[in-house]
Amino acid sequence: MIFWGLISLCMNCIKTVTEMNRLIHDITDKLKYKLEKIGKILVKVDRFFASSQTCSCCGYKNPETKDLFVRAWDCPECGTHHDRDVNAAMNIRNEGMRLVSA
Repeated sequence: MIFWGLISLCMNCIKTVTEMNRLIHDITDKLKYKLEKIGKILVKVDRFFASSQTCSCCGYKNPETKDLFVRAWDCPECGTHHDRDVNAAMNIRNEGMRLVSA
């Protein structure tokens, strides 16, 4: 299912520097405003959502992928090979679509 009217963001490491935090929230607020003007949606996915640890094919949560040095992994349930970043992006998109349709 392709959902063109949706942008999903995972606000992961935003608690480090106060100025950076404020800047990122200002940008997301402006992005949300612009998207709403053209009938689109901005969804913020919870920062604790395990996007890179969850198989985007079968939903298996792999505890061995918590280490950030693990850049690729194979799902022990369905055997799918995952690139950490691509898998995380797919999971964030899917979670955003789930949140909108809930």
